[in-house]
Amino acid sequence: MAHRLRHKTHSAHEHKCPHCIEPEKWCKNLSGLTQHINSVHLELFQGRTSSSVEATSLSPDVQNPRLSSSPILAFNDNDDDSLLPLLEQPDPDFDSLDAPGHTEYHPILTGLPCDANGVYLPPEAPAPVRTDAAADDWSPYTNRLEFELAEFLFKQTQMPQSNITTLMDLWAADVIRFGGRPPFADHVDLYRTINATEHGDVPWCCFKVRYTGPRPADTVPLWMDETYEVWYRDPHKVAIKMMADPTLTGHFDTIAYRQWTVGGERCFGDLMSANWAWNQSDLIAADIPTSNGAMFTPIILGSDKTTVSVATGQNDYYPLYMSLGNLHNTVRRAHHDSVLPIAFLAIPKDYPEQVLVANIVQGWCAACLKYPDRLDAPEPAHYGKTTGWSQTSQYAPQITVHKPITHLNILPTQPFTAHFPRANINELVSGDLLHQVIKGTFKDHLVTWIGEYLTLTHGEVRGKEYLDEIDRRLAATPPFPGLRHFKQGRDFKQWTGDDSKALMKVYLPAISGLVPSSIVRTLSAFLEFCYLARRSVISELTLARMELARLLFHEHRVIFKDSGVRPDGFSLPRQHSLDHYPQHIRNFGAPNGLCTSITEAKHIKAVKEPWRRSNRFEALGQMLLTNQRLEKLAAARADFTARHMLHGTCLSDAIAAVEQGTAESDDDSANAGFRSHEDNTDSTSEDSDEERLTHLQHAPPVPELPEEDPPDEPEELDGMVEGPRVSGFVVLAQKPQPHYPRALESLAIHVGIPRLPMLAARFISERAQSPDDPPVLDADLPPPDCVDRVHVFHSAVATFYAPSDPSGVGGMHREHISATPSWRKGPPRYDCVFIGKDPTARGFRSLHVARVKLFIALRVNQRFSPSGKTEDVSCAVVEWFSPVGDDPDPDSGLWLVELDLDADSARVLGIVDIETLLRSAHLIPAYGDDPIPPYLKSTDSLDAFRAYYVNKYADHHAHEIAF
Repeated sequence: MAHRLRHKTHSAHEHKCPHCIEPEKWCKNLSGLTQHINSVHLELFQGRTSSSVEATSLSPDVQNPRLSSSPILAFNDNDDDSLLPLLEQPDPDFDSLDAPGHTEYHPILTGLPCDANGVYLPPEAPAPVRTDAAADDWSPYTNRLEFELAEFLFKQTQMPQSNITTLMDLWAADVIRFGGRPPFADHVDLYRTINATEHGDVPWCCFKVRYTGPRPADTVPLWMDETYEVWYRDPHKVAIKMMADPTLTGHFDTIAYRQWTVGGERCFGDLMSANWAWNQSDLIAADIPTSNGAMFTPIILGSDKTTVSVATGQNDYYPLYMSLGNLHNTVRRAHHDSVLPIAFLAIPKDYPEQVLVANIVQGWCAACLKYPDRLDAPEPAHYGKTTGWSQTSQYAPQITVHKPITHLNILPTQPFTAHFPRANINELVSGDLLHQVIKGTFKDHLVTWIGEYLTLTHGEVRGKEYLDEIDRRLAATPPFPGLRHFKQGRDFKQWTGDDSKALMKVYLPAISGLVPSSIVRTLSAFLEFCYLARRSVISELTLARMELARLLFHEHRVIFKDSGVRPDGFSLPRQHSLDHYPQHIRNFGAPNGLCTSITEAKHIKAVKEPWRRSNRFEALGQMLLTNQRLEKLAAARADFTARHMLHGTCLSDAIAAVEQGTAESDDDSANAGFRSHEDNTDSTSEDSDEERLTHLQHAPPVPELPEEDPPDEPEELDGMVEGPRVSGFVVLAQKPQPHYPRALESLAIHVGIPRLPMLAARFISERAQSPDDPPVLDADLPPPDCVDRVHVFHSAVATFYAPSDPSGVGGMHREHISATPSWRKGPPRYDCVFIGKDPTARGFRSLHVARVKLFIALRVNQRFSPSGKTEDVSCAVVEWFSPVGDDPDPDSGLWLVELDLDADSARVLGIVDIETLLRSAHLIPAYGDDPIPPYLKSTDSLDAFRAYYVNKYADHHAHEIAF
């Protein structure tokens, strides 16, 4: 006889975070609460940074060692000495920017607070009330349950409409016996409720266009006969919507400003810190005498083609995105609702975006008057002195109806900004790191040229062998947090921007030894320029280093001309664009806040996912409706949060209501949280379908959404950490690993480290020493019972300030450091780390590199604890590396290290306090000029070579500390 399975009882008990005041945070269990505190409340760990460490165990070649954190700022602007010998002065202290006298605000356009009618408020007046809605008004939802369920089904799980209806039916089957009803009748009812949200309502409109100009006498291009739909919404209303978003409070500059370091060096970050915003404020103040106290609000526009499905035909869309220049770059890069689509353009032919917007001849520069065949000439570029219209006018007499576009690739029209006040489109087009630098110069040029060089130099067959060797080296690159693994090398069909970024991080060591040093130096100089340009704050010193790196890049790239790869030289618009980056940065701030990688990331949520949720037939109308519903849900959440209505969770609210005796009466309890649908008996009528389109003016009919679930998107940790900027810290994983011995001697045998008890004894002894004490002799080490118990962990988590890498609005970034015998049920993984060494040194000279073999927590007996009490100490067992030489490698600009070995050729081990760890370090083998074993795996690389490059290009923070 079959037995009924006993279900686990649902637990209504929740734990409230004691540190979350607004909004509150509730967790299901203590483990979840611990994870939340470790993830969000970073300020609690400020006292646990490496600067507080007084003693720890180091490599035996250092007497009485003391580790400390390196005083490296996240905005460190030093570089390796071999590449930039002219810039040896210390870096500016960017933390000093908050010091008095180093920030100057615009004196006239000061962004004074005002009411809805534009009347300035008194200096100390409270902010106007956002809304007069009652604190319990969940309109258009009946209660919190309805809102959070709608958000969960439509936004988080993206549940298909048929599944929503099924879920509501199942819900009804459970509560109908008590006289209750589900929160929504079906998917139509849910969609109608979302549509009724008043917040965030900026309607989409549509108009149609077609070409009406002259036609050629012979063959008429197809685009001249087509009719195109252009969907748009009012940019002014979208701007007001963004400024009204309470979630962006604190990340918005109301005044143009200028910043200097303590040494008087100008630096550039967000757009409002740069020259253009200040100059425009001056012009507006001069033109409009009544502008005193007004706020200058720049509009940032970006457009980039995206393809939603190659398999079903080129389904291309051209969304136009908008953001406000007042918003901080970190907000745009963190993918908050600060970048929104305002139009879907109709573009009949695929031209580069900057060619279209600037209305220039293809192949010309959008920012200067250099001729297209002399873009690499040394004469000045005269930034911003041209207009697309001047080029078009120059060649207008040559344009006839027989060759309207094909001959010169230009249109005899003015740019759309021709009659805008103070809007020179050629000055306003900013640099595009993704397409000009990463995809253009690196992937399309340098990677391709290196392949062509190898073929020209060694022949087709031998050249392919060299390329195969590069692929094997890429595949053998050791793993690193957030790093893509190129299992098949760099030869794959569909390149994305993320692919190019990932290849940039590991390509330099892969070609070293296989190509001449001048090619290695070419790539090294280019990478230096690129990584400097992608920083979040750029000083004048950084600009000087960028310029020097660009000149070195130009000097060394000549090998491609001499070898026949580029016999005609380097008059290439994308490489030429590097010349303009210093001026772009002075005008608009750090380029990483204006890069098209932001809009490409937005494509996923604004275009690709909505397209997958459509039925693919006339999909654009459905996509716009999906976007509008998502924005309404986001605006509703922001409003409810600002009105303090989302304390705790839905469940904690229900528990509190029961405990306070405010629950519904017995007769109505089954209906609590459920809405009545007596007026929705005909929810599937055509009227409800029309009602769904009330916010789409002139929209085509929207068919039913697809029945099947959309394909799952891969979920990858991007390292973003929400919250304010705090000091960095490293903590062990939440739970120790089971099945390890708890006694130190038994653990030593279990993990194969016989000297572990002695290492632990030395570590504990040195912790109790002062800096002036002599080294501890082996005979003076404490006995094995100095450790009462030991726990083993397979990972630790490093959290640190890295605003140039994926990070939250506070610039904080997180990564996992692994030391596990089986990574994801596969081979072992033991990551490398940076450890503080000398706080008076600069760059890599202030750091150690080690490989973590074991994360442990030692319970130190009170007799051997400095505090006289039993204490738990988190630490790491590491293998030490030492630098090869006193300077970086002159070709690659990377430091070389080698594994430390003792007199018996055994690896030198040590134990360090986890608080001395800064973050992960990425080592890549120095492969030399010999082929590597064909089946070498990436997980074996750190055990197979004698020397390794310290990869400062693993990410931007590594570039800022490992120079």
